[in-house]
Amino acid sequence: MKIVHVITRLIVGGAQENTLLSCEGQHDLGHDVTLITGPALGPEGSLMERATSYGYKVEVIDEMRRAIKPVLDWRTYRRLRELLRDIKPEDFAEEYDPMQVSAHKDAVSLFERYANGGDDAKLKDWAGKTLAALKHHLEMAQTLDKNRK
Repeated sequence: MKIVHVITRLIVGGAQENTLLSCEGQHDLGHDVTLITGPALGPEGSLMERATSYGYKVEVIDEMRRAIKPVLDWRTYRRLRELLRDIKPEDFAEEYDPMQVSAHKDAVSLFERYANGGDDAKLKDWAGKTLAALKHHLEMAQTLDKNRK
């Protein structure tokens, strides 16, 4: 599966380290992983070497910054669009859309069973109240999958 992560900068920090762990784990499972990031600017330290040495693709968009800067943001948007077009997210959708339909069918089934026969009254009530939203999400996933074809 093609997986793309986007993060504004690769500095030492929780979100960045979590993103790298995700990239590494997905790469180890054989997925085609790309990390898109801005430069590792800041006093916190850089995680760029760790990212570039692991084996998945790393794309740096020099204009991507944490602070809002309209001109740089526009350039970042254009570059992100180019990169995502080149990665071909439609290949991703071929695998992802049916998985979403399957996962939502499983969730609806689980919540229906618990809403109708669960032994914890509060959880049973919550499952029943949540079921309508899950069914709506299933319908949306089915529509996405159908429209992609």
